[in-house]
Amino acid sequence: MMGQQLIFIQHLQDIIHSDAYSKLDHGLVRTGINPKDRQNYRSCAKLTSNDLLNIVRSNPKTSETFVYLHLFKLLIAAHIEKSTTVAERLHSAWIVVFVCRLWWSWLKNKTFANKSLSRFSKFLNICIYKCL
Repeated sequence: MMGQQLIFIQHLQDIIHSDAYSKLDHGLVRTGINPKDRQNYRSCAKLTSNDLLNIVRSNPKTSETFVYLHLFKLLIAAHIEKSTTVAERLHSAWIVVFVCRLWWSWLKNKTFANKSLSRFSKFLNICIYKCL
């Protein structure tokens, strides 16, 4: 959860199944967004393509999903892309750290109606957060 909206994989599934977009528009396939397939870099690269980000950004109901995918793109730029300069790496990495710390602080102070869900379930994996 980020703000008033949730970050859903369903947003990406809706794009895949939408008649408004073809695979050429977004480059996604159903198996490419499987959360259990975390080792597939090609799928990760497709999730951060400019074409997909533009589609997600164009829908006001998916703004938090856009932020999440954009953070993912910044992480790739900071740690993986060879063409990224040192200054760009630092800038990208610090944006991710700043947004995640702000998000974490917001979750710690937010009161949720559904007490059965841990506030940690609304955030990144805690190990990933500490590695940032």
